[in-house]
Amino acid sequence: FPLKTLKGEGLCLRYLKNKALGSVLFHRGQPQCIRQIAYLPEGWSRRSLYYWHNQPLIVQETFLPAFEHFILAKNQP
Repeated sequence: FPLKTLKGEGLCLRYLKNKALGSVLFHRGQPQCIRQIAYLPEGWSRRSLYYWHNQPLIVQETFLPAFEHFILAKNQP
């Protein structure tokens, strides 16, 4: 996390331990977000820039092909 984000309201992010980031990030609704998605031969990646309490927070998630196959199979009738 950027040091600037870990001050004030963001201080709680220092003590997440096993708690999901989303439970804190989305506690009071949907923060402003800008997303980028990259499709790669090895899967795909999503980078989200959130502004949480007016501070920047980047979250990057990478999804392997096995996950995509699982989701597609799950949604098949």
